[in-house]
Amino acid sequence: MNKKITVLLFIVTLICLISTVSAENLTTTDSGTVNGGFYTHAVQNTPYGDQESESVNESVSFNFVNDDSNTVQTTSNAKKSNFDTATQSTTKTNTTTKKSSATNTNTATKINTTTNINNLKTESSNTTSKSFTNISSAKLYTMVYVQNVNTRISSYVNLSVDFDNDGVYETVLENNTLLNISSDREGGVYRLNENITRVYSDYLLYYDIAKYIKTDVVNVKMQTTSAAGYSDGKIKFIGLIVAYNKENSDKNINYWINSGHCWIAEGDTASTTFATAGYDKYDDVSLMQISTSSYGPATTFNGNSIFLNDSDVYFSENKWNVTSLYNSSINSTLTNTASAYGYGSFKTVMATLAITSQALPTNISVQNVTTVSNSKFTLVNEDNNISVILNNTGSTSAPFNVTLYVDDYNSTQQVTSLGENANTTLYYIYNPTTNGTKNVKVIIDYLNGTTTTAYDGTVLVYYNGYMGKSFTNGTNLTTKRIYEGKNTLIIDFIHAYKGQRYKNFTVTYDSAAKGIVDSNKIVDVLYYLPYNWEHDVLNIDFRVNNITQTQIAHYNDTKGYGNWDFPSGLAVYNITSAFKANSNNTFSYTTNYKNEALYGGYVVIIYANNTNPTKILINEGTDLLNPEDSGFGANSSTTLSYANYENIDTLGIMGSDLYSIAGSSDQVNASNVILNGVRYGSIADSYNRTTQISVNKHAVNNLVDGNNTVTLQSLTDNMCIYGTILAITYVDPTVNVTNF
Repeated sequence: MNKKITVLLFIVTLICLISTVSAENLTTTDSGTVNGGFYTHAVQNTPYGDQESESVNESVSFNFVNDDSNTVQTTSNAKKSNFDTATQSTTKTNTTTKKSSATNTNTATKINTTTNINNLKTESSNTTSKSFTNISSAKLYTMVYVQNVNTRISSYVNLSVDFDNDGVYETVLENNTLLNISSDREGGVYRLNENITRVYSDYLLYYDIAKYIKTDVVNVKMQTTSAAGYSDGKIKFIGLIVAYNKENSDKNINYWINSGHCWIAEGDTASTTFATAGYDKYDDVSLMQISTSSYGPATTFNGNSIFLNDSDVYFSENKWNVTSLYNSSINSTLTNTASAYGYGSFKTVMATLAITSQALPTNISVQNVTTVSNSKFTLVNEDNNISVILNNTGSTSAPFNVTLYVDDYNSTQQVTSLGENANTTLYYIYNPTTNGTKNVKVIIDYLNGTTTTAYDGTVLVYYNGYMGKSFTNGTNLTTKRIYEGKNTLIIDFIHAYKGQRYKNFTVTYDSAAKGIVDSNKIVDVLYYLPYNWEHDVLNIDFRVNNITQTQIAHYNDTKGYGNWDFPSGLAVYNITSAFKANSNNTFSYTTNYKNEALYGGYVVIIYANNTNPTKILINEGTDLLNPEDSGFGANSSTTLSYANYENIDTLGIMGSDLYSIAGSSDQVNASNVILNGVRYGSIADSYNRTTQISVNKHAVNNLVDGNNTVTLQSLTDNMCIYGTILAITYVDPTVNVTNF
């Protein structure tokens, strides 16, 4: 490639990567509120003058929770307007050699530089214990001195962090990054990349590390080596700021982090402002500033002089308790004026302010958690109204959030204030999809980082038996018996409704009167006995022609909760062997408990006297449907019972009849019989008041090949579904229909 082109490309690339702005003041780059602590500390482990040129290694360990680094200078309690630096009471702290919670673990081990990266990259690591709940903000910052302002002298920097205190520096922030950009002598800020800026001879490295901290301890390892021109590459400091929350803290800390790369010449002034106006609850106000390249500037807070450490020119960390100088009606201002004596320039890269107050005692408790809808039962597939009653036995509270957890459900409401010795009730809507015991918790978040578990219990969730079985994890009406042949379907009642505590009884059924005269044509005789109010499974001695009958099937449904939870059911008998054609048949009933009430029992007779082929499909089951007020929230959208008919062949159909059978279905036009989406009538169309049973027959004409669905829907009627029967008549394929 042409050398001129190569040089041009290099220059263009350099212009794109390196940008400059004019000199800058510190500005607020982060702020917030926490309840655990606000840690600010920077160290120069090896004094600047003792660091070797060309290669420097520093390792620092910060324990930001067990913090003893924040020894501060205290101001006097004099009034703000009369503050005099000559009379103030101060405690000097030279932080250039301070170790405290930031421990010097300086080693000669070279930082792992296997990955070329300037931004965060975290490898897998083992997390150890922590005593904070979460990190609101965390900043890591450091400074490297490289002589002069041109590119003749440069340095490499490596920086890695151990965020889980396991001794492995899993996160590489800088990997042999070359510090080699030009600057000026006027305080201009030149940017190498998103994390590194240069002013004069210093490179400032600055990182947001909040989401990477896993334990109370952050370990930092840093190395600089000379690149071109015999660079000093000295490390002026390594600093850490962490704002964090803890459980059950009584503190409230509002913090501001003002950062930048601010350099001023002697006689000039730089100010930075903290937006503190209106923060009128405070017990302690703390100020911190990091300065480098400084000769004792005149420093003020809100116009009042404060003492600056007489520290090493290359680094100082100053902390002040400025509570007596704080004014909640205005924003707070920190001002530095570079000394006019000798070499009096001043540089600062960080200032923080923290306002700490003791949180109001929180005496809010949960008195009770109760389902107040559906007669206090918590039901599946329903909007359950759950109340949480809160009591405050302390002083008036600040705003707080209350979150109700029930299994995998959660919902949060805010209480703006709760007065002294007051109570309030919150209502939550909970619609579970499964039954069983669910864990219940109420968490109170005081919005200052403190959260408490105010209630821990369980709730038992029930299916509502007044809904259709498809809403209660039950079984729909399914096809139990299929008869194919030239058969006729006969359905007939045997006895009337019998209330509870009925006496034993016997009835006679004349089969001849119903056309059942040939025993050879009897395919099957089924007897169905519906009941309700039974306390358990139906226990009755049932005989036909004095022959004891045994149930071949039994179905029931129940409300499923609370009082009066008595099953309704259906007992099925095959009485073919005892039943007589062309004769009287005796049906005898002897009850053992007398708790149950019997609906009118009925026979379903399959009789082979048809001239055409038929297919008769019997679907059986029991399904309570109650959309009335007594249905505990069940409504017409859930009081649905389904019967599916599969493998239907529509070729050659002459006619089809759909039978629906239900108990207590006595309200006209209060229900629907639907086949494949077409309504054919009401479940009460053929209601019999003597038996209290409906056996409805509807001619249907919309069967389809394959699957067909019957929907029985109660709109406003409390009833019990017992089954459906589909009888299909086909053209006889053996009949010759050609013209003679």
